[in-house]
Amino acid sequence: MTILLSCQNCGYESEYDDEEDAQNNGWWADETGDWYCGDCHAECGFCREEVPTNECTYSEYYDCDICDRCAGEMSRCSSCDELFTGNDLTPVRVMTSSNSSHMEDWCPVCFRRAREAGRVQEVSGVWVISNERVDGHIYQPDLHPEVWKEISDCKECNEYRGCYPHHNCPKCMRKMAKELELEETTLWVYDTRAMSYHNSDHYKFKTTKYREEHEHPHLFYGIELEVLFNDNTPIQQITKEFIIATGGLFVAEYDRSVTDRGNGIEFISRPLSYKKWTSEEVYQRLKAGNTVLKKYHAYDPQGIYCGLHVHMSLKFFEENTEKSVKDIKSDMDWIFQVFQPEIEKLSRRKYTKYCASKAFRLKEVMKNIRGGYGFNINSTMNIEKGDLTISMGSGDTHHDAVIQTEHTIEVRTFGSTIRPEEIIAVIEFCRAVAHAARNHKLTTKTTFGDIIFCKDSKYLPDYARRLKVDTNVKFANKLEVKV
Repeated sequence: MTILLSCQNCGYESEYDDEEDAQNNGWWADETGDWYCGDCHAECGFCREEVPTNECTYSEYYDCDICDRCAGEMSRCSSCDELFTGNDLTPVRVMTSSNSSHMEDWCPVCFRRAREAGRVQEVSGVWVISNERVDGHIYQPDLHPEVWKEISDCKECNEYRGCYPHHNCPKCMRKMAKELELEETTLWVYDTRAMSYHNSDHYKFKTTKYREEHEHPHLFYGIELEVLFNDNTPIQQITKEFIIATGGLFVAEYDRSVTDRGNGIEFISRPLSYKKWTSEEVYQRLKAGNTVLKKYHAYDPQGIYCGLHVHMSLKFFEENTEKSVKDIKSDMDWIFQVFQPEIEKLSRRKYTKYCASKAFRLKEVMKNIRGGYGFNINSTMNIEKGDLTISMGSGDTHHDAVIQTEHTIEVRTFGSTIRPEEIIAVIEFCRAVAHAARNHKLTTKTTFGDIIFCKDSKYLPDYARRLKVDTNVKFANKLEVKV
């Protein structure tokens, strides 16, 4: 006997064996017994309660849905009118050209933009912002709030008075915003050739985000996918077919870490928002690319030699007001230390010198010391959370498991794969770790599962189950390393 469910919100109907079968397919019932399909309910990112989507608001800043009850306990930014917790708002005194003022609460995003525009000054311990246009001119306080000055022309059209130094007038800004919206919501086949490593012609492609219309998240994800082929396989032909099949998601570059091992190439994606990575459009493009790679017998899909690197935009971590980027990066490093066996399973390969943990580096150092001095003893050392140095994208730490580059945080542990589901699953893993490290105290995460499932994911749960990853492993603040 089956049951017929009708979504209370959109009216979608479907049959299931029983209520458990419906829940396994994404349906949810509220306290009154009304059912909602998978697209019409969401988990509040603050209270973790399930609510209908028409009773919650999506926050781009917190990257989660907020139920109406939690929203009622929050405040709105006086500048952009978005929801924020009181701790994330900054009180500012807003000055007018008539020397009057009033107090407002500004969110981190609006406050940062005002500072970048030169509109913010600290006067007697109070942040002061100029926020008024008079007779077509913008005025701002000088070193003293009572002194006002008119400032420069638009750098674009040179016809509009009253723009901040090196900025554009409203007319030019609106034009640029439309152009940016079109550029960041459109895919195009940029270059079908395999170019030399880090060729400057590809810089624009690798920094142009791809998002949904009107979507402006802080966290974007880009991947580097290394693939090997047989020695006589035509790389340029593969590159052209793959890039056309994926519709402009990738460019291709020669990377010495691949070419030194044989006939290989590295495909680099545009930075995509999470909504784009998990969209049906992108999944089908990855599937089409997979068909091309299988056609040319791409090998090493389990990543014995090749890697899949995930980059996350550094701006996402910089926007946090509770923790510094250094502290967030340290917490991410610790996750990759203390849960190394579990992450190796998810990555489908062991940590090596090309994706090294701090424990791995420590063992290598001790091995060299013992070899150099003829020692032949085994010992253990303790690493404690907070002891780790920051791994950067250069020097000795360039190949560490997690590194900080100029614009991104890069995770290097994953083995290469040509399966779309696995590519998206590892992106979802990085997303969960990023949010856990950025928004939470790790001491509140008692197991590996608490961390990797702190965000709802489309592919990660099944991926982890298939690889038999133990998500019940306990978190620890100290790690014993045999050296």
